[in-house]
Amino acid sequence: MEFLVAMLTAAFVENAVFSRALVGESIWKRQQRPMQAAVFLGMVTLLTTVLSTAMWGIRTLPTPTAMRALWEPLAALMLLWLCYLILYHLAARWMPEAAFARILSVMPKAAFSAVSLGTLLLVASRSFSLAESVGFGLGAGAGFALAVLLISWGERQLRMTDLPAPFRGLPARLIYVGLLALAFHGLIGHPVVL
Repeated sequence: MEFLVAMLTAAFVENAVFSRALVGESIWKRQQRPMQAAVFLGMVTLLTTVLSTAMWGIRTLPTPTAMRALWEPLAALMLLWLCYLILYHLAARWMPEAAFARILSVMPKAAFSAVSLGTLLLVASRSFSLAESVGFGLGAGAGFALAVLLISWGERQLRMTDLPAPFRGLPARLIYVGLLALAFHGLIGHPVVL
């Protein structure tokens, strides 16, 4: 149950795109090539899951309270680099050359994206159990993939509609993303104050 709650919390409430704005323009452009987008989103989900699980292990190490504020961000960065190097060498050794070239084109952007680092630091700042850490990492990656796919779908729909000239492009995208952000933020359940 903890696993499911943490996964849904990360996917919808703590969504990296809508609640924290942890995404860049290059991610939207990547959606033009579906295979590359699928590899990228799968890599982000894998990395957020592995990193959050490993960060749980680091948090369980005995560390003096005064050192924890210094140790955990440094450990998170070292963990990110270590995970990237391990995945790189595993992919280089076991994958066919064409598949490795495809993964290599997206691996650094997935590993060092703000979503991976943001999820890692969020797990580091909270006291999750192992199940919650795995669920949070999986939910963060899946929620990020859902958000990117929703925005990609919405942009295709906006390009196909006949919008007035002042609303084409960035204004339409901002309105659409703002409405999606409000919908995701509504899942938190804030009371209405009048």
